[in-house]
Amino acid sequence: MQSAPGEGTTFRVMLPIQPAPVAGDAREPQPPLVQPGRRPRVLLIDDEAHLGVTLSMGLRDLADVASVRSGSEGVRVLLADDRYDLILCDLMMPDLTGMDVFEQVVRERPSLPQPLRLHDRRRGHRAGAQVPRAGPDQRLDKPFRLEQVEALLRRGIKPS
Repeated sequence: MQSAPGEGTTFRVMLPIQPAPVAGDAREPQPPLVQPGRRPRVLLIDDEAHLGVTLSMGLRDLADVASVRSGSEGVRVLLADDRYDLILCDLMMPDLTGMDVFEQVVRERPSLPQPLRLHDRRRGHRAGAQVPRAGPDQRLDKPFRLEQVEALLRRGIKPS
C-alpha cells in the first residue's frame, strides 16, 4: 500500500495463480448442494456490511442469502421466520452479542436450528466456547472462506 496526503492511496493486491483443473481429476465428487425443488436459505447477522454483500454475491447461484446488520434485527427476523438452513451470527456486535441473540431466540423459539457462531479474532473474543449446546462444528473463525460456508450448507441440508 502506498499513501500520500492529498494524493490518495494505491493498493496492490497479489493473488496466487490457481492451475486449471486437469481432465479426469481424481478428486472425490462433492454431494449436491441444492436438493431438488428447493434452495438453501442463509441468514447472516453481522454488523460488517461488506460481509453480507460478499456472501450474497458468492452464494448467489447456490443459496438465498438474507443479511441483517445488528443482533436485535437478527432476533426480529428469526422470530418472524425461522426457516433458515444456516444461520451465521457474529459474536461481537454493538447492540447485542451473538450470545444475546442466541439466548433471546432460543427462549422464544426452542425448536429453531442452532446458529453457527462466528468468532471475531480481531477483538480477541473467545465466547464461542461458552455457547450453550455449541460444539466445535458450530464455530467458524473469521476470516472464513466461501468454500467453508458451502461445506456447512452441504452438511446441513437434508433431502426433502
